[in-house]
Amino acid sequence: MKKSILALVLSSLLFGCGGSDGESSSPEVDPELPPVVDPEIPPVVDPLPPVTGKLVLKNLNIENYKAIASFTNSGDSKYYGLSKVTVGISDDSSVEVVAPQYDLVTFDGVDSLECGSVPEFNIIRMDDMGDNWTLLYVQVPFSITDCEVDEYEFRYFISHPTLGVFEYPKGYAPTYSYPHYETGENGLIIMKPRTARNDRDNPFIVSDSTSEGRGIYQITLPKEGGEVPKLKLVVPNLNNNTYFVATFGLENSFTAIKDGYIYFLASQGVLQKIAIDTGRIIDTWQHEYVNAPFYFKGLMYVGIGGDNVVELLADGKFGVQLQLPTYSNSYYTSHIIDDRYIIGDRCAVSDMDTNTGIHLNYGGDGNGEVRVENNVVYCVGLSSDYTSPTKSMGAVSMKLGDVKPLQEVSLPNTNLVKESIRLRMPFINYESTENSVFETDTVSVNMITGEKFIETYYYDGEKVQDFIPIN
Repeated sequence: MKKSILALVLSSLLFGCGGSDGESSSPEVDPELPPVVDPEIPPVVDPLPPVTGKLVLKNLNIENYKAIASFTNSGDSKYYGLSKVTVGISDDSSVEVVAPQYDLVTFDGVDSLECGSVPEFNIIRMDDMGDNWTLLYVQVPFSITDCEVDEYEFRYFISHPTLGVFEYPKGYAPTYSYPHYETGENGLIIMKPRTARNDRDNPFIVSDSTSEGRGIYQITLPKEGGEVPKLKLVVPNLNNNTYFVATFGLENSFTAIKDGYIYFLASQGVLQKIAIDTGRIIDTWQHEYVNAPFYFKGLMYVGIGGDNVVELLADGKFGVQLQLPTYSNSYYTSHIIDDRYIIGDRCAVSDMDTNTGIHLNYGGDGNGEVRVENNVVYCVGLSSDYTSPTKSMGAVSMKLGDVKPLQEVSLPNTNLVKESIRLRMPFINYESTENSVFETDTVSVNMITGEKFIETYYYDGEKVQDFIPIN
């Protein structure tokens, strides 16, 4: 009897109690189906590693906006560390914070930044360098910890629409001119490539160096991704050249580069010809009012007084005078276009092929702005009408080859206009109180079409400022 009971217990342990046929009570699982997960128990997901490292600006992402502007950070912790935040303004007048692109540099290498939101930045100024290159001064995030910005820095960058963004060479900072007496703006001191004052493919720019001081540098711009801008010192010790510093307002006519030589204003009344590769002084000219020369119809010319332009000869000598058809008392030649048009610093345009010219209004006394883009000359400054008891501020544009202006804008000569007016071809921008006596608005005038716009935009209820047209 005891043996029978023991056999029964062993049978139960071995085969269970699921039925007389000996099958298991567990359901069969199809190996091709995914495992069943209890919906009340979330799947275990490995957390992403904290994003920490240095940030490198790679793309501005502003090319699709008609303009950029900024709003003041009034203490929002989201923008902690930024004094202002750059926004983009679209054609439909919508406004949004610009989302730039960064690379993240860590001990493991360089990777794209992947955070829930992209750190903001503030574009403070933009200057044209020629050939679609732009120099920018930007407040950018420098480092992040766990996707939170912990440091911002002010840095210079060089940007190209297809090649991307490159940091200005470390240890150097571009130099800007003294503020223009008539407009209040200080310009980038640069000689753009392939002009009547620079026959090379690279710009020449004045920069300050922590090791070399202030000098004229040749800047080699990248040709493809992966390259970096490079600076080569050509003329040193500008810190001690008080005359050159005093004439920084003429930022687009401070020197000339031709056939491997640079013509440099060594001091007041002294012009030197220097070999770029060796730094050797080849020739020297002296005259009370001598200034930077220019190349015209195969010869080198230089101004030595109001509308007095003479040929520059070897051995420190001057040649015959170049007769200009327009009187304006211009001391500097601002631009030479197509080996035909000579444009003075008081907005006098001489067509040397037809021996005709015009002295446009708002050229002022040589302390305004004179620019040329797409064969249109733009001038901003005080009125050139010396018969008027009071001079107005304004701007004028004219297509080269025409005999009358495209557009002419007259503005009151107030401190508000003088300090705010900016030439952003083909626009001028200035601040105005024409809509309200309690606040100002930015006004834009298209100097090609004459269209006028009140550029009033808001982001999150706050009026944006520092308007800069892009497209």
